[in-house]
Amino acid sequence: MLGGYGGFGRRIVQALTRDAVNELRPPLRVGVAGRRGDEARRYCDELGAASVKPLELDAHASSGRARLFAAGPRVVIDTAGPFQHADRALARDCAQRGVHYIDLADDTAAVCGIIALDAEARAHDALLVSGASTVPALSVAVADELARELVVVERIEIGIAPGYDGPRGLATIRSILSYVGRPIPQWQDGRATSAPGWSGTMRHPYPAPVGSRLLSCVDVPDMALLPPRFPGLRTLEIRAGLEVPLAHRGLGGLAWLVGLGVLRGLERHADLARRAAALLNPWGTDTGAMHVRVDGRDAADRPRSRLWTVVATDGAGPQIPATAAVILARRLLERSAPALEVRGAMPAMGLVSLAEFQRAWQGFPLRTSIVDEADPVAR
Repeated sequence: MLGGYGGFGRRIVQALTRDAVNELRPPLRVGVAGRRGDEARRYCDELGAASVKPLELDAHASSGRARLFAAGPRVVIDTAGPFQHADRALARDCAQRGVHYIDLADDTAAVCGIIALDAEARAHDALLVSGASTVPALSVAVADELARELVVVERIEIGIAPGYDGPRGLATIRSILSYVGRPIPQWQDGRATSAPGWSGTMRHPYPAPVGSRLLSCVDVPDMALLPPRFPGLRTLEIRAGLEVPLAHRGLGGLAWLVGLGVLRGLERHADLARRAAALLNPWGTDTGAMHVRVDGRDAADRPRSRLWTVVATDGAGPQIPATAAVILARRLLERSAPALEVRGAMPAMGLVSLAEFQRAWQGFPLRTSIVDEADPVAR
């Protein structure tokens, strides 16, 4: 478990060390690995579970990977990143050793690029999965479910509005800043176009206690993955937002300056951005939401619109991106049915169903709903 003491890693470790499927089985042995050995040891002591062990290593260094594989893992889960400039050395080493690999990347090039290792993974009976996070693992699972009763899907809208009081790792911040103000892929009128990152700002009304949130265009793998999956797709809109309006509008202002060429880019200022964002913490909450809307036509050629929403309260939002990796690991280790027998290298798409996500969320303050409109109002 790389980055096992981080915001998402902690939740994955906790889920994997709870053997809720069959108490008669021995618990899974989980190595909490990362560059900061003291933090790994502290977190393992906090858990107090004999099946959890700390491991200090840098998986981006060949010596660190050697130490990792010396521990004999069956599955490696990477939450540490950064993924947008990853050389895939870790995933390739996993493939060559027949070790399953899962990461939480949301960078388009990283997630889609994993397929370059497909032949190698198949040759060594390994599964390499990239993007086991909110996008594309959950977003595509929701789109698939909403499209189940439709003959043709014409429009998909995805919005992600996390609570401000949540994990803000440097890898996530770098990923966002890498495209702010720069051209990012869009899908309009059935063809690929582009728009500046963090443009197209709009408000979306979420159920209480989240309320209305600002959302802007973001660069995520779904923009490349969904059009081929739904051949009749005319429009795809994907946005995300920062809960605190000042932070959201401020990032929009920086995007404008990048677009004008006043700023060369923001990625190298990730640490400064994280510290600046922390100053606005008093104005944020631990409530967030996500929605997916699918518009299309049913077998009777009637227009249909289906809207799925999840609302997270009491700080449960980070559980959403942490869920797919848990489900995949459990199925690979035959702790959950059905066992995952797929092999190769692929984006996290079509591997986990919405029903599996929702079962895994039982006991957490995550409330979901689906609204089905037989005759949607034109948007």
